Amino acid sequence: TDAALSQGAQVIIGAASSGVSLTVIDKITSQGALMISPANTSPALTTYEDNGLYWRVAPSDALQGAILASTAIDSGITKAAVIARQDAYGEGLEKAFSKNFTEAGGTITSELLYDPEATTFDAEVAEIKAGAPEAVVVVGFEESVKLLQEMIKQGVGPKDQQVYLVDGNISTEAYKEFPKNTMKGVIGTVPSGEADLTAFNEMLLTVDPALTDFTYGAQAYDATVVVALAANVAGCADGTAIAAALADVAGNGGEACTTYADCLALIQAGTEIDFNGVTGPLDFNQYGDPASATISINQYTGNDAFEEIGKVTAEVPLP
Repeated sequence: TDAALSQGAQVIIGAASSGVSLTVIDKITSQGALMISPANTSPALTTYEDNGLYWRVAPSDALQGAILASTAIDSGITKAAVIARQDAYGEGLEKAFSKNFTEAGGTITSELLYDPEATTFDAEVAEIKAGAPEAVVVVGFEESVKLLQEMIKQGVGPKDQQVYLVDGNISTEAYKEFPKNTMKGVIGTVPSGEADLTAFNEMLLTVDPALTDFTYGAQAYDATVVVALAANVAGCADGTAIAAALADVAGNGGEACTTYADCLALIQAGTEIDFNGVTGPLDFNQYGDPASATISINQYTGNDAFEEIGKVTAEVPLP
């Protein structure tokens, strides 16, 4: 961040982690630079004082938490335990799930936060087991592997009851070494797009054939394009001016366009545009968040594969 700002950067795309963004947002926005994240989902960022300079393409976890809760309720789950990493991301998604789950009539048997640097999860998993949940929601990153291993050891893993993962830990790589088919049936949610992303992901593979994780790839692309279009509308490379133009290029009722080239041609012709990215329509609300978004619901078919079993597009709940 320091290096980019010292070289005069007016736009910073990132960070991927909400926790990281919260450590640098003041530094970036105080210098008049625009910060736009393709992957931040913490609800804490919605109302953060940012001088209108923080935007994001991924929805607040107020939406993912609600969809995850309704998915569990619709599956007949009445009692669930939630364990989440203790940071802006984990706490935000945990609260969103628990709120929506209990409002729908469910009972939270355990509501636990853990240190992301923890080396063992014995005590936390023992508490989960003692609550006798019908399902366990795990909100984390790469440390979820150790957590799930302890859950399996204590008899509360995917073979014992329903397990739900989220965008931070859904993976085709992380659980490969688990005993065969341990992950089969696990459900994972992740922000995706109203549009089908298959063709876009195939394009990414032409750049990197070894790519296995496509999460937030489409959002990163859309963030880049919408910033470039806003810079053209602003007529300059000033972060504050570009931020002010973002709403003018997305969701303002202008002529719909889907590629940078087509949208730029319309701008140059003096036509107002409504950019629809590879994820679908990109409309911002008054907080610089997506006004609506799509959550993909996936089910593991093995330790290293999952398939989409549904998707929900809805307005993102406001604070």
